[in-house]
Amino acid sequence: MALLGDQKIYLSAGSAPSTPGMLVWRLAVQDTPVWAAAAGRGGSTKGSWGTIDMTATGTRTAINADGTTATSANAYSGMGPLGPAGMRQFPDGLGSTYFATYNTKLLLTLVGASNATTGGYVQLNLLD
Repeated sequence: MALLGDQKIYLSAGSAPSTPGMLVWRLAVQDTPVWAAAAGRGGSTKGSWGTIDMTATGTRTAINADGTTATSANAYSGMGPLGPAGMRQFPDGLGSTYFATYNTKLLLTLVGASNATTGGYVQLNLLD
């Protein structure tokens, strides 16, 4: 467990007991069912650095590792009755789905779905 301000964050890494040879990394924040507008800055596992604006448009602006820039607008939607209230999903418009969750200090966003295209992708943002 870690504290960021007054928020608890769960961190875990190691071997997956059910799959020999697989390593896992987990980060979890307290469930926040009400998504308020927020802005954050952070980096990703692909080497990009940027900002995210969690307004209705879900605007994301990134500076890629090669210095090019990219901007996208993603519509966040709920996970339905079986999903966590504080988690959102959104398509990237290219056929891939990402997931996001946050607390008042940290936005864990753009977590790639478990597939060959997006698996292993993580973007972390500290919120203003």
